[in-house]
Amino acid sequence: MSNADAPSDDAANLAADHTSNPAAPGWVPRAACLPVNTGGRAASGTHPSSGTDHLSCDRTLAGINAELAALMRCDPAPLVTGAHRSLGDALVICGILGGKDVGKSTLINALAGERVSATDEEVGTGTTRPMAYIHRDSIGAYRRRFAGFDEPAGRLDVTEHGADAIRDVVLVDLPDFDSDLPHHVETVQAVAPLLDRLIWVVTPRKIADRMWVSLFSEVIKDRGNIHCVLNKADELLGDDAYLPGLSSTFLQEQTDWVREILARAGCPQDDDHLFMSAATAPTAEAFSQLIATRWDDPEWTKYGNDRQAVAGIGGRLADDLARLRQCVLSPVTCDQAGTLKQANQQVETRRNVEVIYEHYELREWTTQLRRAGDETYHQTLLNDVFGADFCGIVGRRLRTGQRSETELADEVLVGRVEQWPILPVVFWPMRWLVRRLGARFAGTRWAPSAEAEDVFTVRGQSLEDRLLAYRSRIAGDHARLIRRFELAPRLPDAEQTARRIGQRTATLVADIDEALLTALNQSYRRPRWPTRWLLWAMLLWFPLVQPLAAGFLELLAGDGIDRLHGAIQIVLALGATRLLTGLVFVSFVYVIILAAMYARCVGQVRRARRAATGGGDAGQDDAVTEGVDDLLITECTGAMSRPFVETEAALGDLRRRIDVL
Repeated sequence: MSNADAPSDDAANLAADHTSNPAAPGWVPRAACLPVNTGGRAASGTHPSSGTDHLSCDRTLAGINAELAALMRCDPAPLVTGAHRSLGDALVICGILGGKDVGKSTLINALAGERVSATDEEVGTGTTRPMAYIHRDSIGAYRRRFAGFDEPAGRLDVTEHGADAIRDVVLVDLPDFDSDLPHHVETVQAVAPLLDRLIWVVTPRKIADRMWVSLFSEVIKDRGNIHCVLNKADELLGDDAYLPGLSSTFLQEQTDWVREILARAGCPQDDDHLFMSAATAPTAEAFSQLIATRWDDPEWTKYGNDRQAVAGIGGRLADDLARLRQCVLSPVTCDQAGTLKQANQQVETRRNVEVIYEHYELREWTTQLRRAGDETYHQTLLNDVFGADFCGIVGRRLRTGQRSETELADEVLVGRVEQWPILPVVFWPMRWLVRRLGARFAGTRWAPSAEAEDVFTVRGQSLEDRLLAYRSRIAGDHARLIRRFELAPRLPDAEQTARRIGQRTATLVADIDEALLTALNQSYRRPRWPTRWLLWAMLLWFPLVQPLAAGFLELLAGDGIDRLHGAIQIVLALGATRLLTGLVFVSFVYVIILAAMYARCVGQVRRARRAATGGGDAGQDDAVTEGVDDLLITECTGAMSRPFVETEAALGDLRRRIDVL
């Protein structure tokens, strides 16, 4: 038949009514071998939704896969992609998968109601290349979907037909994946993602075959698009299985058996997607004749009592074949095609996500990273390595180098004196006297701070020794984690950490004192102008105003000798000796004022320290100890946990991006 030949009326009628007699004339095929990348006429229609979004999803998943492989220093996860390519056309391509000698080609002929597959006897190498049974107008769309398909044979075989009612429905006979040729299974794995539906063909002899069970889990499709056919069901009525008086429930019992076997193998199927067939005998009459011949009773003379039961089983098998034909060969609208393709895409994405989770062991590594970066874990480990009393010992040693109350009061006084008139002139030359008098007034004595000893060497171990032990414990507890993510170079160096802690500790006590000084200075109010003028009045009164006033009063109120004495008083008041005496007296008064201010500063420093630490030297030791503990947590536990926390955050971000898909 030439390319121009139109399909017969019988073929068109078959396409319109798939429940008709399966022996009726079906497709009128034309076999041809078509290179994948050649041109061809476009399909009759294209699906309205494109695969752009899903292609972007696949690319995103591939990018995440590459990032995880780089992060975990391993090979990428083996993802299965390709479902998005089906969204660009209106074809519904159904692949027929099975091993050698399961009757795939015979089943295709039975579905078509015509001999469209030339390979009925599947022995030896069996089907060697995918063979598509397709409407001639859909070949272009078929080629485009498989464009770039890298298959060992280099081409896809095509058999044309002209049944317009199933213009967009395609059957593809896939190679026997358990043949002697190793590339067959590779071809099946490469083609399967581009298919929309699958028909798994098994037989009673191969129903639990490990190879097909393994491949079943790899071929990713929505459950609604997977059909399982137990072909050669006639073998269930072989000589060894035959019992006189066949039960009317025989086929249901065998169906239950098939369902149970598939469920045990990890390939569960519900009744709507499970079919029984005997493709070589697709009608009740042909099935009866096949069994009669097998039982060596072609005329049903010996087993005539079972003929009706056998014919009933054959009828049930024919009904199942018609149901399968209805499922896979019924015309499909664009909306229906889009729905089933979207379902496949979603299953493929979910499966790839699970493959990524399993390949990289994301859940396990995330849990381990979270444990390794846990603050409580590091705090416990730090206490174990450093000892419970380490911070207390270091804190007490640091306290010996803390500035004394009198030193702090002296600094507070310096800031306050600057806000008064005249007092700075007296304070700076008489500072030593102000300190000592003020300390006496405060009930203490002025003394400089003592020199602090080597604060970090406790029980013969230096800070660096303890940091090395801490790092070793972490490396031992999380060796697999550190190797997997190559975190060893990111763990902090013990020597550098010890140096940094030493530098920060040197300013720890000073920072506490600076905070106290800042609080005291902020709470001090600038003296009011009457008080400030009082100092000036005192300076003018005693050296100058008081003597001059006494002289003028005598001069004005007296007579004779009294006036002379008043004049002498005025002259003496303006003399250097009298002025110096007055200034000395005023200075003494100022020193007393400064000493009182100093004593007040000492008291404020003492009260501020007690308020900040809870009172007493023990409270101050606790404050410094707490500061040392905070410093170790920041510089040790924070630095040691940071690589784990950051890696867990990066892994968590990738997991969130995966989950969005």
